[in-house]
Amino acid sequence: MTSPVVQVERQPSGVAVVTLDRPRVHNSFNTAMAAELLVVARELSNDEETGAVVVAGAGGKAFCAGADIAEFGALDTPDEFYAFISHLGRAVEAISELPQPVIAAVEGIAFGGGCELAMACDFRTASERTKFGLPEVKLGLLPGLGGTQRAIRLLPPSVALELLVTGEPLDAQTAHRLGFCLEPVEAGGALNDAIEYASRLCAGPRQAIAAAKQLVRDGRRFDMATALELEKKVGRSLFGSPDGIEGVAAFLQKRPAQFGSG
Repeated sequence: MTSPVVQVERQPSGVAVVTLDRPRVHNSFNTAMAAELLVVARELSNDEETGAVVVAGAGGKAFCAGADIAEFGALDTPDEFYAFISHLGRAVEAISELPQPVIAAVEGIAFGGGCELAMACDFRTASERTKFGLPEVKLGLLPGLGGTQRAIRLLPPSVALELLVTGEPLDAQTAHRLGFCLEPVEAGGALNDAIEYASRLCAGPRQAIAAAKQLVRDGRRFDMATALELEKKVGRSLFGSPDGIEGVAAFLQKRPAQFGSG
């Protein structure tokens, strides 16, 4: 029986740490990893005990080096390659669609599909040695897991295009300056930084945080009038929620709010 290539650790704070566990090949993204990520995402999406998710890479040298070239290089036809990237893409989308905020803890390289997975997360922590890149053009290919579209939404279009057409990476400091990741920490510290950030979110009003993610994600799909109406409906539902009631009461009583865990 093969060993799992995705590990999940649930912490008492409500943070679930999802670890890509193929360190010998820099956590490269293959069909087995995609299948396991789909299962994990399905479980986490229905887990009321989990308030935030951290995605990390095992080994400390790479978050994820990208799609497994040894696997897709053995494919014979464009249709087979399409099926391969579609399968991996579904896993990336499943992580993106989680109701909880998701933080990518990027230590070392996040290239190709690894960068695309990091972009699908809501936040990215990084260390001083982190590099983000979309080098597929050097293989005569382009990103196929959402990279071309997420890059232009997360970066200035000219920077996104440069990443795509040159394949050259962004260092962590440049990525931070462009708003792509949180402020880099010392080498080896990206995971702890992500867990600390996720723990703070878990201690907050989880329903409101999940609603904020929904509004940011879904609002871009609608015209302004529709999006504004959605915002008001969400606000109405939060006002009568336990956390909404507690937050207002705590403010009026001049005390710290004690939010629930679900």
